[in-house]
Amino acid sequence: MADDIEIFYVPIGVQTYIPITEENIETSASRYGIVDDTSDAFLNIKRILQAAPDGDFNNEMLRVKMIVSEREIIYIDDSGGVLSSINGTSKLSREDVSHIKAILESFTSPLVRRQ
Repeated sequence: MADDIEIFYVPIGVQTYIPITEENIETSASRYGIVDDTSDAFLNIKRILQAAPDGDFNNEMLRVKMIVSEREIIYIDDSGGVLSSINGTSKLSREDVSHIKAILESFTSPLVRRQ
């Protein structure tokens, strides 16, 4: 049985004037999507993340929050730093960041907020 992955997304490369952190990414996100954990899109993202070497993560420049399960949340910062509640920190290459950006933009939708 497939589980849904909830994704909050601030487009990678977009300049923000306030820090985007774990505390505010859900309210700051301009795009949102749900994908099941058996989808090609999620499996491609997961494969890229698992292959990334250890690296730095900036918790004030978040662009992606993926709620995989109650135990696993994955964050990606603007420069490709990754923080996983299960696997720790890693660093994506520019090519991997571009690939993940394209995947995320293919299935997330603009998030419309009511005033």
